[in-house]
Amino acid sequence: MLTENKVASENSSDKPSSILMQSILQSNKSTRCVHLLVSAGYIVKGSLGLYNNLVQQSNLSGAKNLAKFAQIWNKLYALSLGFTLLHLILNKSNFTKFWVHLQTIKNKSNGFSVSKYLHKWNLINRICVVAAIIYELIIIAIEINNHRQKYSLFKLNQPQLWYCLTLFISQSGWVLFFQFMIETAVHLQSAFIIIEDRLESLQSLELNYIQSVNDYGFDSLVRSVRSIYIEVINCSRLINTYLSTAITAFYLYFVGYCLCIFSNLFDQSTDSLLVNIIRLTGGSMYLFWLTYHLVQVNKLSVKIFDKVYALSFLPVRSRLSQFINEVDLFIIRIDRHDVGFTFAHLAVITPSFVSSLLTISLTLGLALPSLLKL
Repeated sequence: MLTENKVASENSSDKPSSILMQSILQSNKSTRCVHLLVSAGYIVKGSLGLYNNLVQQSNLSGAKNLAKFAQIWNKLYALSLGFTLLHLILNKSNFTKFWVHLQTIKNKSNGFSVSKYLHKWNLINRICVVAAIIYELIIIAIEINNHRQKYSLFKLNQPQLWYCLTLFISQSGWVLFFQFMIETAVHLQSAFIIIEDRLESLQSLELNYIQSVNDYGFDSLVRSVRSIYIEVINCSRLINTYLSTAITAFYLYFVGYCLCIFSNLFDQSTDSLLVNIIRLTGGSMYLFWLTYHLVQVNKLSVKIFDKVYALSFLPVRSRLSQFINEVDLFIIRIDRHDVGFTFAHLAVITPSFVSSLLTISLTLGLALPSLLKL
């Protein structure tokens, strides 16, 4: 009975739970309709918003430079995200290839450690998604209130109902996209858990067993782990190519968005201080949580360096040169620090990348009001 529960738990942890991932992998009609509806909603919202702001300039009259920049920035990202979601469907074969490759790697493990890791992070991320939904509902309420005050609307009419519906679709669509990105990163992270387990099992081998294996070549065991590591790298490259545009657009938008909100904190003519704090907190948490999971992929790939280095202290006697060569090749590959997601295919998202991004963002945040002559 315990075994059956364990298997059921493993299978449930490994199955895609986000709506977008189910839409891409399973071609479920209901999830596919939600996916296309959200994508269309973002494209319509972005296109109409840019038309009103740039052509008619109905929302920009009397607005200050920073407010104009923020409005156009939001509409550009809405349009970008709409096409990004559409891109996820049109290029679903690339994601399917990544998923099949990942499942092949997972099948080389006992499944328990991977399932435990996925179950832990799926639970934490569900809590984060619930928090994101609550935040988006607050933002929807703020936007509707601002819309009613701007047009002096005291009763719901048909145009306002359409506005509320479009707003709800776009805000909920962002939560779906956020959940998809996090879940994808967590599944990729789980592949490195397999390598850690293999290395730990090699380090924990008893002396008698190591000596018996020497006759067959302990280096072959290390080579098998290194081959899995190479497979995981190839897997990460597949998903990085698939999500590169989405990741780049995410950082460009949210860094700019948080900078605008940060500058608004010092401008009493914009939304109230409480509203700006809510927006800044929500945007920063989105930025932090997704960045954490993207960086974690790189950190897990580098984390196994110490475990590989520790293999050189094992009492291996026969075929010593082959064994040392395998360890050296493994260490050299890890030391390249190039595994993980990238920003515009230019820089790997590592802790160093994050610290540089934070420094640049703080500098721009303090200088933005002066640059835009607020």
